[in-house]
Parts: sequence; C-alpha cells; structure tokens
Amino acid sequence: MATTDTMLGRDLLAHLDEQQRSLDRLHSALTAQAAAIRERDVTAALHHSGLIEVEATFRTSIEARRTALLRLGATTLGIPVHEVTLTHLCTLTAPDQADEARTRSDRLTATLEEIHRMHEVNRAMLRQELTFLEHLLSLGGLPTAATYQAPGTRARPAATSAVPGSPSPRALDLQA
Repeated sequence: MATTDTMLGRDLLAHLDEQQRSLDRLHSALTAQAAAIRERDVTAALHHSGLIEVEATFRTSIEARRTALLRLGATTLGIPVHEVTLTHLCTLTAPDQADEARTRSDRLTATLEEIHRMHEVNRAMLRQELTFLEHLLSLGGLPTAATYQAPGTRARPAATSAVPGSPSPRALDLQA
C-alpha cells in the first residue's frame, strides 16, 4: 500500500504544480491585459483577452485530471467524490508529500485570490473605458441606444440636443 500512496502523492503534487503553472500564465495575461487597458492599446488588450480564453479552455483538461484524483481518493476512502478534500487525499500520501501538497495548495489559493482581484479591476477599467466611449459617441450625435450596454442594464433614453431647435447633440457648434 505504501507504493500506491506514494504514487498518489506524486500524482497529487504533479497536479498541483500543473495548476500553479496554469494560474501563473493566467496571472501574467491578466497583468499584461491591465497594462494594455491603462495604455488604451485595444489590439494588445484583445490579444491578452484571447490568451486568457485559451488558458481558461486549457484549465478544463486540468479539472478533468483533478476529478480523476478525487475519484481515486473517493474509491480508496470509501466516501462520495463530492466529500473528498485535500485533507482526505493527504491521508493517502506519505507525510512529506502531504505537507508539500498543503503548502502548494495554500499558494494556489493565494494566486487564485490575486487573479480574482485582478480580473475585477480589469473589468472595472474596461467598463470605465466603454462608458467614456459611449459618452464620446453621444456627443457626436449617435443615440446612446446604439452604443454599448452591459448585459442586464436597462435602456436609457436617447440623447437630447444641447442646442434648442438643433436636430442632434453637438460637441462644438460652429454655426453662427
């Protein structure tokens, strides 16, 4: 049984390493995306959005391997898969592997929290940029209904003219 436990420990540690590498790539893409948004570099922001999407897609295969580890643990422990935790899996590994798995799991948790924070900041910056763009478009005479609206927001009334009798809003009225 010790050989199987050590093998499970190696598989668990390899999986946690793979998770960390994936999260590091995601973190890097989010950092680069934030810089692109701040610089208003649309091409770079879209490029990094694509990298984020690719990494998210790759993570489905990592999750499949995670599920396989949980199933193995559930079968070995005789408990339902949804009840298996890292603590349970660590009981099936050598003590040094269990300690290392907990350390790596803590690092993963910290990285996930940072990624979540960065993602929320990037979303807020994008929302701000889109709102500014909407404002510019409305100054140019384009009705706001034709511009970007976040899903779930209610439609706002169309822009009204700043100059009475004028057919559309103007940012600069050069007519005498």
